[in-house]
Amino acid sequence: MNKEIERKYAVKYLPKDLKVEKVEEIEQAYLYEDVNTNIRIRKIQIKEAIHYIYTVKTKGDTRN
Repeated sequence: MNKEIERKYAVKYLPKDLKVEKVEEIEQAYLYEDVNTNIRIRKIQIKEAIHYIYTVKTKGDTRN
């Protein structure tokens, strides 16, 4: 089982010389949400390949 650690940072500005390495299209939908649980599905398309990622997040625990 994979563990996910999510960190968020506030960014004041992006560097002018920032180079974009690749672009991925992501669609996301939440299937269920309450105080302790989030269930979502993501559709990620890279060129012609499409991947779906189902994620369940619970308070204090993360599972893919």
